[in-house]
Amino acid sequence: MTITRNIAGFWLGLVFSFVQADDAPNPSNLPKKEVSTQAAFSQEEVKGLLKENLQTRVSLSGDFDVSLMNQKFSFPRKTDSDTLTVIDIKVGENQQNFEARLEQISGEGKIILPPVLGKIRALTEIPALTRAIMPGEEIGEADITWQKIPSSRLSQTFITRKEDIIGKMPVSKVLQPGQPLYRSDVKAPVAVKKGDMVTVSLRAEGLFLSSQAQALQDGGKGDTIRLAAGPTKREIQAKIIGPNEAEVQPRV
Repeated sequence: MTITRNIAGFWLGLVFSFVQADDAPNPSNLPKKEVSTQAAFSQEEVKGLLKENLQTRVSLSGDFDVSLMNQKFSFPRKTDSDTLTVIDIKVGENQQNFEARLEQISGEGKIILPPVLGKIRALTEIPALTRAIMPGEEIGEADITWQKIPSSRLSQTFITRKEDIIGKMPVSKVLQPGQPLYRSDVKAPVAVKKGDMVTVSLRAEGLFLSSQAQALQDGGKGDTIRLAAGPTKREIQAKIIGPNEAEVQPRV
């Protein structure tokens, strides 16, 4: 009896294992999930689209740029012909942030994407150098280019006009290209050296006077320096207008 039961159990187990094998799903027969091989919309494409739509909604006097709050936000394409459109965009009262709703249009239809949050930064154009300028080198107009920086970075120490750079030279260190320049970075070439005799002139209402004075300090064109004038060495101030030439401003 025991032997008979063991044989029966063996056959039942063998049959059950065959049934399970036949019923088990074959991985090769499973439905395959379609994975898009199309490149996602780039962050730059999305920011460009948002900026274009913000142009008429932002009341800034100059240029601005756009950044996304979630830098990892992805905009996958389904096909190469997919397009994005902005269907709604709201700008904050401070003109510094926004919320946008985008619609993705493809051959399969239209999809409303999750809200996109971003920031708006006003930009200011300032002069910068195209090449490194060594101490002792004069900066020419060809050495200057323009770059935009966030207006929030500006301060009174920044140089914002090219006229304040042309003809100047580094104060002490090499000036690197593409960097904002500070007023303390440049100086006018020395036109008058301490101890030099300088021709000092005065022009006022058709009157012209000139005399010699000794410079008490170095200075470049446009600088106002101290000089010792006359036999008494009376100290005066004059603005340098050229090599060893200075001009006294008439009193109003």
